[in-house]
Amino acid sequence: MFLNFDLKNIEKSCLKNIDNWIFISVIYFLLSVNSTTVSFFVINEENRISNLLVSDLTLEMIFFSNKSVEWITNEGKITIFKNNIVRYESTNTETKYYNPSILAIPYKNNMLLNSKYIKNKFELEKANIRIFFKDVSYSSLLLFLKLVNEPDYIVNQIKIEAFMDILIILSILDIDSSKERNIFLKYVFLNVIYGMQNINSISTIEQYCANFQGNIVKKSVCIDLFVFLIGIITFNDKTAQQFIVFSEKTNLAFKYIDLYSDTYSIIKKNENDKLFLRLDDFSIDKFCKIARIDYLLKSYGLLFKITKLDLLYIIFQKEDTYTKAFALLSDINFKTEKLYVHSIRNTMKLFFWKNFNQLTNELKVLKLRSSFKAEELIKMLDQCVKIKKITLYTNKMNVEILSIMINFSSKNPSVSFKVFCLIFEFLDMNFSIFKSITDNICVYIHIIKLGSEIIKIPTELLPFLHKYKLEYEYSENFKPFMCIVLLECSRFKYFDFDYSKHSSPFKLEDSFFTPLRYLDTMKYFSLENIIINDELLMFVLESATIKTLEITKFVCNYDFKHFLKNKTLNHNLRSISLTHSLSKVDSNLILCFERFYGISHLKLQNIDWISSKTKSFHEYIFRLVSYKDNKIYLKCLEIDEALNNNKMFNNLLFLSETYGYTNIKKIEYRVYEISEIEYSFFNQMTKLENICIEVRNTTASINFKKLFCNIELFHTVILISIYVHRIFKEDTCIFKHFKFLAILYFEFKILDFDTISNIKKRDFKNIQIHISPNRAERSVEINNYLDSEFKINFS
Repeated sequence: MFLNFDLKNIEKSCLKNIDNWIFISVIYFLLSVNSTTVSFFVINEENRISNLLVSDLTLEMIFFSNKSVEWITNEGKITIFKNNIVRYESTNTETKYYNPSILAIPYKNNMLLNSKYIKNKFELEKANIRIFFKDVSYSSLLLFLKLVNEPDYIVNQIKIEAFMDILIILSILDIDSSKERNIFLKYVFLNVIYGMQNINSISTIEQYCANFQGNIVKKSVCIDLFVFLIGIITFNDKTAQQFIVFSEKTNLAFKYIDLYSDTYSIIKKNENDKLFLRLDDFSIDKFCKIARIDYLLKSYGLLFKITKLDLLYIIFQKEDTYTKAFALLSDINFKTEKLYVHSIRNTMKLFFWKNFNQLTNELKVLKLRSSFKAEELIKMLDQCVKIKKITLYTNKMNVEILSIMINFSSKNPSVSFKVFCLIFEFLDMNFSIFKSITDNICVYIHIIKLGSEIIKIPTELLPFLHKYKLEYEYSENFKPFMCIVLLECSRFKYFDFDYSKHSSPFKLEDSFFTPLRYLDTMKYFSLENIIINDELLMFVLESATIKTLEITKFVCNYDFKHFLKNKTLNHNLRSISLTHSLSKVDSNLILCFERFYGISHLKLQNIDWISSKTKSFHEYIFRLVSYKDNKIYLKCLEIDEALNNNKMFNNLLFLSETYGYTNIKKIEYRVYEISEIEYSFFNQMTKLENICIEVRNTTASINFKKLFCNIELFHTVILISIYVHRIFKEDTCIFKHFKFLAILYFEFKILDFDTISNIKKRDFKNIQIHISPNRAERSVEINNYLDSEFKINFS
């Protein structure tokens, strides 16, 4: 009895102590929050102490400074002395002393637009927080705090200097994009735009921006400013914003002109805080509206002046685009690290703009696809001596053009120069020019013409002229690799072996792969009419260079158990494409693909799958000893069932054992029918940008409510293509909800007026809509409606 009583007392005492501890902790936290202050130290030329000597600093002050060291940036260090004198040290400038302007305010949770910098400081130190602003005016800080704390505060105009200071303050405080922050930033920017009417010229803006600390301003802030300005110019056209400003480069691969056509087969590194701008015929048409509106043109120039782009991508295909672009951009000072230019003609006009010299001061990478004359090339290269990497793509080249490139490369040995040419033309067999070729220039050609005759690359030119693609077509005397030395000299990147003329699928022996193992240039490997065997799988698995594997017309004959014994994981292969199986394919082939851990693009077309009898056991063993815990997350998935297929197959369920879908940005799904379970997998794809769906069963339809039940897709999807026997009136309503939809394509077998009449222009502003069957095959009633609702002669 006594023992029980004692235990109860102890238990009550413990509970009481715990309650007291929780209470004290809460009180301590509240007191710490209420007692914490945030102190802003503003140092600039106005409060700089120019005549202070180190000997004037007392020992007491120096001793105190040891506990008062703060890093203001990666390059600068701040030291605070006892009397609040501040010393700024940097490797790039002389040591300076300041008597700072100081402002202290109480700490609050989520203060100043939920500043991450202040929040992190409080969580780490739980003490008074110090924040330093260098070369920012004190009045700008006061204005920033006033506008944040009083959103309704009216400002007639904000000066450019104050605006730039506010951008720096936003970036140092590390304030992420949010509804509240965007409203604040837009309000500030609008005040600056309206104030541009009092600015004389763009050159005046340049004077204001001369000492601007653009490297401190976050690119995410600049992106939002560009988006705001585009919204003003285009009357808030969301699709225009999606086609012009980007925060990632996945859709700006140089080899793709069309947006969102990338297969994402080359995974880019995570690129945080980047800004990419794409200017094409469409965007120039949008922007040219501001050429006659002076204050918008100046605002446009201001953004380019204070922003250093990571990539400027120019694609001009129309003749009149150059005229419009010249009027709009010739006075703009671009700052960009990379410049990509696609143009059929008139490209050199870009390089002769008066401000192009200033662009090349910042430029590190230039990629250009165009045709050019010798004199144009000389003038262009004269402006490119500071660029680190130059890549030129052209249809035709001759010895004169090559000699200009060789001359440039020899004078600029630090510049890496690559040339890709479709046709190289020789007038005679004089190859002496190649003796002077330098190590920093690499020339890839597709065809060599001697006069009017197409010839092979002469042996003596192999060390100098390379072929990008090696193409072999099977014949009875087929000997693909006569000389490993010549093969290596050619530096092929794309290997294409076509065995379609062989009577049956060709078996590749290990001797075939032996010379290929010595090559360090192979990136693309394409095969047709072959047997997928152990040797092929092992060669690709062990390759450190192959990025893309394409196999067309194949059968499988490999030892699954033997393959599993190899513990190699391949992180280099990015894309696998299998097309047209000539026999049944065991589903355990996908299990083999688990070893290719870097895959981002998977294409399966016309594959006749069968379930593996041994799969369950071996899958269990493999997962038991597997080196990885997670699935392989694709970015692009293409499924295209055989046209004569008349059975439903759960492709997404089948592949989900190996692949994850949450990162997919592009999907092409052409199947007989979509099953109920597959709709759930579509709803895992929360990052989709490009959707192409085809259902071939004439009695089946697409359940669009289930397909798009994840509302996140309404904010990510840019392109939609739908191929189905018919859709109904209620189906068209779902497409109204996509906020950033740019292109909508429908192809139906049955097209009724009731459904089409529910597609209204007001619901699809600034969206390109294409409807098939074409005009000639549609009824007069439907054509008349589309003409009246959208445009005359709607195609």
